[in-house]
Amino acid sequence: MKTTHTNGEWKVKGVDSDGRVNITNGRAIPIAKVLSENGKVYECGLEQQANAKLIAAAPELLDALKDCEKLLSIYAESTESSLNNKGADAQIWRNAKQAINKTK
Repeated sequence: MKTTHTNGEWKVKGVDSDGRVNITNGRAIPIAKVLSENGKVYECGLEQQANAKLIAAAPELLDALKDCEKLLSIYAESTESSLNNKGADAQIWRNAKQAINKTK
């Protein structure tokens, strides 16, 4: 499947003068900004910084989740088990598929 989000490593690039935490790609092109609660730079809190870090990690997290989903599928094939059952491995696989589908 073709990726439609901005490729490359995403990075948190600090807080700008309007109180937003900047997220950029590897070429320093802005991808997103996370607002502080009241828009003041000196009050940009830990929650906003944590949100920005989570957003910046999203492409890598998605790739890792896709790899895990593939691994679970291979596991199911090799053990002749069904991922359509009610076991814990099946639930983990369904959760991974649902999260991946949210990105499409």
